[in-house]
Amino acid sequence: MAHKRQEPLLLRLKGLLDRTGWDYSVEVSTGIHEGSPWDRTWAETRDTLSSLFGPRLHLLGYLADDALVAVLKQADLAALFYEEGVRANNTTLWAALEAGIPVLTNLDAASPLELVHGETVLDLYQTRSLL
Repeated sequence: MAHKRQEPLLLRLKGLLDRTGWDYSVEVSTGIHEGSPWDRTWAETRDTLSSLFGPRLHLLGYLADDALVAVLKQADLAALFYEEGVRANNTTLWAALEAGIPVLTNLDAASPLELVHGETVLDLYQTRSLL
């Protein structure tokens, strides 16, 4: 989600991806959230993520739910980060899990109990390697 630009988490993701030696790409979609100026938010996201991932970054724009699921089904990994940590209402995470896509995310004490590092998701803070 484009409006979620937690640079420290994205830097950690980049480090994990770079250490694999894989040729990877990062695809980013956005949703329209009430009270959020879309064009300014999108430009800030583009600038932040481009500085981190360079030509590996592909901006997908706004995707309806069915298009997002189609993109997720083509992914090898979904990296979904949230302000504090995953919450039960983070629908993209549940859609990725339902599609059978491995999810790398940030867990905290308030995250749903069924999200367990190494079992149902990978917690960014506990993941040392993506290999």
